[in-house]
Amino acid sequence: MNVKLVVRFAFLFVLPLLITMTATAQTRTVTGTVVDDSTKAPVSGVTIKVKDGPQTAVTNDQGVFTLNVPTSGAVLLYSHVNYEFGEISVKTEGPVSISLKRIVNNLDEVVVVGYGTQTARNITGSVVNVDLKN
Repeated sequence: MNVKLVVRFAFLFVLPLLITMTATAQTRTVTGTVVDDSTKAPVSGVTIKVKDGPQTAVTNDQGVFTLNVPTSGAVLLYSHVNYEFGEISVKTEGPVSISLKRIVNNLDEVVVVGYGTQTARNITGSVVNVDLKN
């Protein structure tokens, strides 16, 4: 194969591809805190994830997280049990502040489910019938 042809191919196709891949692979480190919206107390155990990316972090006891995000257009998704799911764009340098809004659930009824069968004479514990109409 002609050496000049190989060199031209490398400069025309491979080099721009490598430059593009290097530019898109750049990341920066973002730190932030997560607090409860009503009490302003830090929330631990919140999962923070980069949208469309594999990077994930979990807040510590002080509600602080550290995460590597792309240098441009980063969006963070956050979630925690009993709090609303949300997302926030990371556009500026500096720490990120996230305020979680609590989900209020009203329980209308409680259902207890048991598995297995027993005859009445084999039960050694208490058996109670609860009438909720009273």
